[in-house]
Amino acid sequence: MEVVPWSAWGGEWAEQEPAPVIARIERRLEPGAIVLLHDNEVSCPRGTVARAHATLGPLADKLDGLGLRAVTLDELLA
Repeated sequence: MEVVPWSAWGGEWAEQEPAPVIARIERRLEPGAIVLLHDNEVSCPRGTVARAHATLGPLADKLDGLGLRAVTLDELLA
């Protein structure tokens, strides 16, 4: 297993709306940035996954506007 640090932490578990999550991430976006969002609620409050999912569409729009695109870690690290 490889340790991969993230560049931008969404903090979606602490927000009720996607806008502050996107703003937090956007400040750290650059080519090669690694964004951390949570995909389960094992150690996060209920609703975290729904907030992460609600963030993905607007975040993809931000990436597009910056000329960036989302890739898998395997693609990024290759």
